[in-house]
Amino acid sequence: MNVYIRIQAAVDLIENKLKEPLTIQEIAKEAGFSPFYFQRLFQAISGFSVQSYIRKRRLSEAAKKLTQSEERILDIAVAYQYHSQEAFTRSFARFLE
Repeated sequence: MNVYIRIQAAVDLIENKLKEPLTIQEIAKEAGFSPFYFQRLFQAISGFSVQSYIRKRRLSEAAKKLTQSEERILDIAVAYQYHSQEAFTRSFARFLE
């Protein structure tokens, strides 16, 4: 199987589970690579570390949710795997810098 197709399968898994806890082991298994090799490939192909990609995708989806709903910030933060509103706010501020 093509490496890019396998990486895309991992990205699809990430996208489908943005609101759930994810581990490198789980994502790498989906792509059929060891966690170490997967992280190196993902970085080389995307330009992002796996964790950075997940964090940015969660923030962008949370930002969309903030603008399109009346949900409380805390509820959105928790839904996207942030442990507190403060942690979410700090991450969001860093994302905008």
